[in-house]
Amino acid sequence: MVKKLFDDIEDFQFDVSTGFFEKTVNIPIDKIGNSSITVVAINNKGAELEAKVNINITLPPEVILIKIKASPNPVILFKLPPGSDPNKVNAYETRSLSVGGFYSDGIERELTESSETQYISGDENIATVTPKRKVVAQRAGITNITVSNGSQQAVIKVLVKDKK
Repeated sequence: MVKKLFDDIEDFQFDVSTGFFEKTVNIPIDKIGNSSITVVAINNKGAELEAKVNINITLPPEVILIKIKASPNPVILFKLPPGSDPNKVNAYETRSLSVGGFYSDGIERELTESSETQYISGDENIATVTPKRKVVAQRAGITNITVSNGSQQAVIKVLVKDKK
């Protein structure tokens, strides 16, 4: 999914003294972590040019993470028999996670894909978490996924049932 980072894109201004085009943008207040800016331009010959810059958006030191919330909670999955239809396996055996952080400035920020957010399964024989933040059923049972970011934690209960 492509997320729109900036809401106020206007034309770039040409600075005669430097010979560069310039643009000031406002970053949404709830944005944090790694993102990228892509600029697409068409030169006077009609050729399209593209430049991408990766940026890391950090918060001022006085803004601290107070609490995190992970969802869905609980996660209920079904383990299908070996050789099941791959589409059914994806639908029954996996679930994407979402993590939000509540900060001291009163803003809730998305933390699901933050490099600081960690996911640890209480029992990887029952459920694991992929690098894409999906819980995957391994076998029937009950376990927890502990989600942490800094000193804050949330626990997601995971129930895996056998699907006949």
